[in-house]
Amino acid sequence: MLCELLTTRHPFAGGSRFQTVQAIVSDDRPPLRSLRPALPATLIRQVERMLAPGPADRPQTAASALTELRAAFPERDGAGLLAEAVCAASS
Repeated sequence: MLCELLTTRHPFAGGSRFQTVQAIVSDDRPPLRSLRPALPATLIRQVERMLAPGPADRPQTAASALTELRAAFPERDGAGLLAEAVCAASS
């Protein structure tokens, strides 16, 4: 969902459900940087990690993902950072 909010598109878009599943399994998606080059590199790394194909490579819970985002941006509130990024993506 976060990737969709930031890019206004599904990260694994396919013409059919089968193609979408194939894209997810093969991690076939455009890099977030190519879709939203203005996003901070730290945020891109965090979102890319959340989309990692291997479960062990992703945050295990939404709470841990938010903790990682807050740690990556200690000068900002996590919710404020996301709201700012989403607003930037929609403009």
